[in-house]
Parts: sequence; C-alpha cells; structure tokens
Amino acid sequence: MRKVSIISNEIVCRVISTWLFFHFFLFMKYDISYLELNSLNDISLIKLILVYLTIYLFNLGICLVLKKHIKNIHFESIILLISFLLCSAFWIFEYYSFSFLLTLIIFLSIILYYCLGKNNYVLLRIKIGDNFLYIILLILTLLSFILSFLFTYYSYKSLKYQNFDLGVFSNMFYYMKKTGLMLTTNERDFLLSHLKIHTSLIFYLILPVYCFFSHPLTLELSQIVFVYLGIIPLVKLCKEYKFSNVLILFISLVFLLYPAIYCGFRNGIHENYFLVFGFLYLFYFYSSKKYKRMFLMLLLILFVKEDVFIYTILFGIFALFDKQNYKIGILIIAFSIICACISWLYLIKFGHGVMTNKIYYNLVSNEESLVQSLKSLLVNPGYLIFQL
Repeated sequence: MRKVSIISNEIVCRVISTWLFFHFFLFMKYDISYLELNSLNDISLIKLILVYLTIYLFNLGICLVLKKHIKNIHFESIILLISFLLCSAFWIFEYYSFSFLLTLIIFLSIILYYCLGKNNYVLLRIKIGDNFLYIILLILTLLSFILSFLFTYYSYKSLKYQNFDLGVFSNMFYYMKKTGLMLTTNERDFLLSHLKIHTSLIFYLILPVYCFFSHPLTLELSQIVFVYLGIIPLVKLCKEYKFSNVLILFISLVFLLYPAIYCGFRNGIHENYFLVFGFLYLFYFYSSKKYKRMFLMLLLILFVKEDVFIYTILFGIFALFDKQNYKIGILIIAFSIICACISWLYLIKFGHGVMTNKIYYNLVSNEESLVQSLKSLLVNPGYLIFQL
C-alpha cells in the first residue's frame, strides 16, 4: 500500500507540473492571456491534448533520468515547485494585486512545504564543490536573464509598459549620443537637461554600449544585465562569511526568484536598477575591508539619484553598530550627506527643485515641506505603513 501511495503522489505532482508547463508553453507560443477564457478558441482540442502529452512524457523522462543518477530525492515535487514559480512570474507580470500575490504566496508555501517534506531536507546535506556551484549558478542566471528579456521584449512589442520612462530615456540617450548631454524634449514638453529633474549621472556608464547599439531595447537589456550581475557580489559576500556552497546556492535562488527583481522589469528602464548591483558590492567591499573600493562604489551609488542618500545613510548606521566600526560609519554618513546637499542645492538653484513629494510618499496632503513630512512620519505611522 505504501508503494502505491508514493507512486500516486508522484503522478499527481507530474500531472500538475505538466499542466503548469503546458500553460507556460501556450503563453509563450500563442501570446495567450490567463485573464481571457476565450484566448484559445482558435486552437483545436486535439492539438492541445497532444501538446500536453508531449510535455508530460518529457517531464517523465527527466524524472527517470535524474532518479537513475541521484538517489533519495523526490524530483517530482522539485519540478512542481519550479513550474509554479515560472508561471507565477508570468501571472504577476501580466496582472498584479495584493490579494492575487497573497494567494500565490499561500500556494507557494504549500508546495514548498510539501517539497521539503518529501525530500526530508536531503538537499541541505548535499556537498557540492566550487566548480559545480559556479556552473549551476551560471546556468540559473542565464535562464533568469533569458526569461526576463523575453518579458521585456514582450512588453516592448505589445506596448504594455505602465509608464512613460522608456520614452523619456530613449529620447535622452538619443541626445546623449549626438551631443553628450542628457537632454530631453518629452519630459517637460520642452528641451531641457534631465539633470534638472534628477541627478542621475550613472546613465553615462551605459552610453558607450548605446552608441554601438542605438535601440530602446538596448536600454532594457542593460537594465537586466546590471540587475543579474548582482549575483557576483552576492556569491562573494557569502564566501566572505564562509557559507556552505549549498547555502550559497539557496541564497542565490532566492535572489533570482525574488519578485522585486524580475517584476521590476515590467515597468521599463529606470535608474534605480543600478542599486541592486551597487549595494551588493558595497556590502561586499565593506565586509572584506576594501574601504577604498567601497567609497568608490558609494560615490557611484550616489550618482544614481538625489534621494539615494537615504539608503546610504542607513548603511552608514549599520556600519556604526557592526563590530563597533564607528569611523567608517561616520565617514559613510558624512559623505552621503555632503553629496546629497550638493545634489539638492544644484536642483534648487539650477533645476526644477527636489521632488520631496515623491521622496516622502506624500505624507502630508498639499505640503511638500521636509519638516511637515517628518512631522507626519512621527504622528501617523499607520499611513506610512500603508504607503510602503
């Protein structure tokens, strides 16, 4: 009876994971929407059944091959987890709401609990070498990069971006290539420098690439590259703290599958995408006591935007309490405040002012005062949590 139960569980997992991969395949090939029930009316039922059976047999073959070489692992549950994560990424990409995300998290928690239970935590006891770890991470990162680029390409071709940033930055990089200046004509309906709106000098880092490949998708591709390059300082940081390779692999998977990473691409290019790579390297240089490189990275991070100093000050406070490293913490905070003052004074005197209403999440209605925003922060924590 016990053997029949195990086989039954494996079949159920395989049927569900095949169903999810089946949906993923249809989404990619026929551009269907899970929000429209009639999106498959033009495809015959026989063809759909044949596609499903093909995917099921492929799924079964993978499981049999893996079980032949690796024992004591319930691969069906792992494949089920992967298929659900893959489809969740597409679902969130097309439609996002708090209730929908909460439902996905509940299902994900159930599948993850089942996966760990079936494998009896055997994954945590596996020993893997450095070379194998780097190969696996390279494959996973490339897969994440390809999927993210497909998301981005799909959004670009179907005009599904939710804001106008891509238009602004495409316009800006055209002028940067022609004149070297960050000029735009569609940001405020007249010709002006983007530096009068935001002090985002960091964009000059990708200008050489754009000069050779002058296309809006180049900007989107650069965003994906910079985000997933964050896996390098993340692994270095884990090695610095002497984590096991298995733990590093799991941490890297969390990074690659974190919704804030891949869901950010649905909004198009933005200067904040430099922050993932920048802050991970900032933590690595700090942990490895490479302070000259740390301050160089800190400067690059502060070139992202005029409000980034809030995050770097928090990093400085972390340094104050970490290993009693008061000197470095004070220097980070002081450097951040100085750079912020220079940026803010520049925007106030030569630009269009500082967008404090965005920085402080409109904490006070009809007010843009920093003092009033801080007052609201003190007296109304509920509204702050709601805005977060």
